[in-house]
Order: sequence, then structure tokens, then C-alpha cells
Amino acid sequence: MTRPFVLQSPYHPTTFLERGVVVCFTTPALAGSRVRSNARNGLELIVPSLSGGRGFYILPWSNVQDFCRPTVHDRQIQERTSALRCVSPSAIRRIANDVAAAGYAGREARAIAETSQQQECQAQVLANFNLLLLLIGEAERREPELQSLRCPDVEQRAKRAIFRSAPQLGLDPEVVAVSLEQLASLFKTIGLGPTADTASNPRAAARVGALCTDMMYWASTHYGETAAFADVVRVTAELTLSCASALIQDARKLAEHMIELLTQWRAHPESVAATLTRPEWLLDGWEPICSIWESAEQTEAGRHSALLEMVQHIPILPKEVGDWIDDGVTHQAATIFRRFTELNKDWRTGLPYIDLVARNEHRRALVA
Repeated sequence: MTRPFVLQSPYHPTTFLERGVVVCFTTPALAGSRVRSNARNGLELIVPSLSGGRGFYILPWSNVQDFCRPTVHDRQIQERTSALRCVSPSAIRRIANDVAAAGYAGREARAIAETSQQQECQAQVLANFNLLLLLIGEAERREPELQSLRCPDVEQRAKRAIFRSAPQLGLDPEVVAVSLEQLASLFKTIGLGPTADTASNPRAAARVGALCTDMMYWASTHYGETAAFADVVRVTAELTLSCASALIQDARKLAEHMIELLTQWRAHPESVAATLTRPEWLLDGWEPICSIWESAEQTEAGRHSALLEMVQHIPILPKEVGDWIDDGVTHQAATIFRRFTELNKDWRTGLPYIDLVARNEHRRALVA
């Protein structure tokens, strides 16, 4: 017997796992929805209240069709996500890009997704190269005699650094090389070296920063409800951005001591992975919000409608963030507004359902 979906009261999640991961659905009724793992019931879908109230629906991931009629794109997302053992922002993003690359969100999203996949592969190679450079630098500092043997061939120096570091780690050189590749798969979203800001997490943070600037300007040049909406988005985005910047710096500091990092990775890989993935958990949910603002009509009505939709989707910062960042982090909850709408129109925007699907597919291209 399947569990029916139920409307829950507002709550403040304790952990990011409890909060879940935003899924880039194109079905209007599923906008802002999150997926999370439940040890007892499997995957669950968390859907914001359709009335615009402060509640949310929780239903089994397999029962999405009982809640609404999802698009073909969203059914593909549902099917591929069902195979996940562990839900994370990177896993959901990879599935979303694969679905978009297959053409289920239109040609625009497909082209962007294919480019994103290529950039991710390049980021992996770049992260691995930067980790090797850091290991070379540390090995040559530890053994001054190696400095006299420097040569322009970076590959040769890298092999020598791996060979010299292996005994200190109690590992074979091949295992050290594999460990570096594994760490690169995590550091590729953080960014290292001169091109660090081109990684996905810094780029997402920069996008949130640009949104903060726009919200500050909008709140200072408008009055009433519209200014209040912009201020709510600004305050929460600034807090998120501050925390994300601190977490990204903490992650990069791990790579400043490569021998210690490799030792921790072999002994406690889950702990290292948790530290390196914190920024993406914190920034999860903000790219769709940015895309709402970026794709909004350049009119007062269009901007107002976008702001109303944005405040409904502001991610709640779980209490866990206080354990990650020791500076008295607090969260100012956004005010939730109720609205009424006509049949076959979305309560957030007043737009017809079909128009919303097309708009959401365009936004998928902005998020990919």
C-alpha cells in the first residue's frame, strides 16, 4: 500500500540531508520541490504548498504522478533519480544535465547541458593537475635536494613527487595517483590555483552575489511589497554567500597540506568528502532562484511577479550550518504570502500552465 501525500506544517530542518536537494522540474506544480533520502521509506519528494501558504507536501518519490501530471522531462528525472543510493546536489545535477542533454527540456537546454558536461570533464583534469602541482611543491619543500633536480618537465616532477610521498603515506605510488584522481572529483567544484574562480561553486556564489546587488538596488528604488520581497531575498542571499565563501576557503585550505590531506583521505574519506561538498549543499537551490530573476520580463509587473516567486523558493538554512561555521550564524525566515488564482493558472505568476512549462524549460538552460 502506497502512502498518500500529506500537507505538513512549516519546520526548520536540522540537517541539509533532511532539507533535501532541489530538483529542476519543468512542471509548474513541482516548482521548488526537493528530493531527500529517508532511511525507512526511501526517496521522498518535498513540494511547497500549492496555495502559497507556509506548509509543504511530502510524498513518496514513486508517487509523483498521484500528485500532478509531470512532463516527460520530469518523468525522466524521476526514473533516473530512483536508482540513486545517496542523494546529493552533485548527483541530482548530473542527472538533470543528462536528461537535458538528451533533449527532454528543449534544444536550448540541450546545448547548454552538453557544454556543461564538457566543462565538468575539463574541471576534473584541471583539479587533478593543480593537486599534482601542490604535491610537487610540498615534496620539494620537504626534501631540499629535490630543488636542485628541478626540470621543466612537470610530468616527470609529478611522478617523482608521488614516488617520494608514497613511503610517508605507507602506500604504493599507484594508490597515491588514484587517490589524487578521487580527490580531484571533489575539488573540481571548489576550484584550485589561478583558475579557481571558474569552478562551479565559485561561479554559483558569484551569481548569488550579482543577485544580491540587484536586490539591494531594487529595494532602494521601490516601495511597499515589491521592496520588501527584494529585501527578503537580499538578506538571505547575503547570509548564504557569506557562509559559502567561508566554506570554500576552508575546503581549499585542505589542499595546502597535501601529505596530511592524502593521509586523511585514506583513513577517513567520508569526513574529507563531507567537508569538500559543504559549499554545494549550502548553495543548492539558489541557481533556480537566480534564473527566475534573470529570465523575468523587464517590466514592473514582470519583476514583481518574479520576486514573489523567488521568496517562495528561498532555501531554509538548516541548523547544521551553525556546526559548519562557528560565527553565530542565524537565519531570518522569509514571510510567506498567500494568493488566489484562476483555474488553470499558476498562483505565483498568473500565467497559463502551458506557458509556464515553456518558461521552465528555458530556465533549465539557465541552470544547466
